[in-house]
Amino acid sequence: LLYFAAARWGMDGGCNVTGSHGGREVNGLKLLEREGMPLDGAAIQGLRALIEAEDFEQGAGSLAQRDARPEYVAYLGERFALRRPLKVVADAGHGVTAIAGPAALERAGCDVVGLRTDIEGDFPGAPPDPQLPASMEGLRSAVVAQGADLGVAWDGDGDRLGVVDETGRRHDPDAILTLLAWNLLARHPGARVLVDVKVSLATIRAIEAHGGRPLFGPTGHSRAKRLMRQQDILLGGEASSHFYFREDYHGFDDGIFGACLIAQLVSARGRPLSALMAEARARTPALVTSPELRIPCDDAAKFRIAEACAARFRGSRPVLEIDGVRIEFEGGWALVRPSNTEPVLSVRLEAEDRASYAAIAAQVAAALQASGVASLPPELAEPE
Repeated sequence: LLYFAAARWGMDGGCNVTGSHGGREVNGLKLLEREGMPLDGAAIQGLRALIEAEDFEQGAGSLAQRDARPEYVAYLGERFALRRPLKVVADAGHGVTAIAGPAALERAGCDVVGLRTDIEGDFPGAPPDPQLPASMEGLRSAVVAQGADLGVAWDGDGDRLGVVDETGRRHDPDAILTLLAWNLLARHPGARVLVDVKVSLATIRAIEAHGGRPLFGPTGHSRAKRLMRQQDILLGGEASSHFYFREDYHGFDDGIFGACLIAQLVSARGRPLSALMAEARARTPALVTSPELRIPCDDAAKFRIAEACAARFRGSRPVLEIDGVRIEFEGGWALVRPSNTEPVLSVRLEAEDRASYAAIAAQVAAALQASGVASLPPELAEPE
């Protein structure tokens, strides 16, 4: 709603208080400049310097109240009007999407069953993070019990999207991005699709197989949105369940927009979501993939460790260093990336087979331990 209102109404800036998929103990301020564009890191540090110097503007302004919900819901309902009705389970996770997400789907023509639609800042039960399989268990069960066509879930502030098909299967963010790219490329052959450094090789190959051009970019919504605007990219996605939409839209990671788009796609194609997912990924290889492994690491050490890993492989392997380090190996790749927001190292591995995975995991584990990481998650050696 903040993004939509700031862009549609031509505001000079915007601000909301959010902990995203975390609890209230990690609340912070999300700051926007003109056209709903988020402040980047340099701008935030510049603002901090002004605050610390008490360099404040003086003068009188005005205050007015305006509710963006009616316009937002009407816009999505009109844009994504269904050709045939669908039954959709919508899990708001006790977050703010409860005030607009189910309503937008209903306006588009869905029969909506709401889950966790009472707003509670402590998020009782599972955390509102569709990237986590455990957070989607309630939605999976509800889709099957209700005989629904699909299920959608959002994080606490609605910029992440999770999807469950009619069989109750949760599709990971890589699969969702593949579906969205397949849909876009049917209208825009040869278009570029922005992917972050954590995205699966299967998604990269699927985008290429459907005639698209994947472009690696750094993780993080402010950097992704700026890059998409600068290079006129219509779609982007991250392995963290953020999806960015610029095809006749503002380039935001809008989970409600994405849910309505997928519902419209299922309705228009006249086939189950499971079949569409299978078709979108039909020409992609089966890979051995770890989940995103989040290793606790002090903020002061995480950047040093990532740089040490990059230095270890820089001379012997192809490395991509736009955000942490993504190392290309024979038969696969690995990522070591310091989180932008938490005291965490993000690690992900992927390979063409288990033997290649084991070889890559051993080299990454040795690099992490040599850099000072004392405890490694067991999934590093043995993926799910």
